[in-house]
Amino acid sequence: MQKYLEPLKKPWRMISAEVDDPWTSQFKEQLMEKIVNLEPAAGINYFNILLLGQAASGKSSFLNTCATAIEDNNRLITLSQVYQKASKSVTTSLEVFPLHTRDGQTLPLRLFDCRGLNVEHGVPTEDVILIVKGHVRNGYEINPEVSIKKENPKYREIAQLKDRMHCVVYVTNAENPSEQLTDPKTEEQLRFVRETIASDHIPQIVLFSKIDKLRISNKDDLRDVFRSQGVRDTCYKAAEYMQIPLMNVLPMSNYHEENLPTLEKDILALFYLLTMMQRANDFVSNCAKVNVPKEFYD
Repeated sequence: MQKYLEPLKKPWRMISAEVDDPWTSQFKEQLMEKIVNLEPAAGINYFNILLLGQAASGKSSFLNTCATAIEDNNRLITLSQVYQKASKSVTTSLEVFPLHTRDGQTLPLRLFDCRGLNVEHGVPTEDVILIVKGHVRNGYEINPEVSIKKENPKYREIAQLKDRMHCVVYVTNAENPSEQLTDPKTEEQLRFVRETIASDHIPQIVLFSKIDKLRISNKDDLRDVFRSQGVRDTCYKAAEYMQIPLMNVLPMSNYHEENLPTLEKDILALFYLLTMMQRANDFVSNCAKVNVPKEFYD
């Protein structure tokens, strides 16, 4: 199994091969610079990234953590309201959230959130597929009992590359990953979505929130997250279940108890945000056949 755990040892080397210690202000600045300067391929203006997960999985907390890290203004930012242990999804519509730097620059990135995965009370499976394919506009009020109709003003008949989701992120709670990932009520829904998305080669990532609730190390230091055997084992199980590469399983700790930002959580958020944007850009480039000669596929 050891070879499968290699991607978790020093994952930041995908960003910078020179970095031995990622928990520094210098590395944080490197991440910020790469995020701000990453331009979407194929002439589109934004990367579209969809966050999927059950109620209380950590989607809203991740949005808030990313906003805090990007603005970097020594304060916690709340883009989306968080309710602890909510049994039903707080988000009822398809919502898009912008991220801004300290100087007011808007990132070329749109983070989408929607009603949580759940067959009875969540987003219908058909709606998930239509959202991923770009047929559902921002602001659509999701009805758990029936999918969107073509006559709905929020339905987009012709979806272009700029409208599609370029990366899908499944957010789950590391405290109870088996329930979050294999709940009988959502297992079939999740499998269908995963397989449908895979056929379109859309990048899929699992984001494990509340990873700090596990026993990371003897010191329980977040800086040990990529060296922790417990974290590796949890991520490996998720990768195996989701049938995705281990490097696509990201252990995350969002802001939920702090009063002020911390360097470690800012770096995790920025590192994963950049990873998602890069995967999204790879997908966009492949779809648009960027830098590929016209005769290549003849």
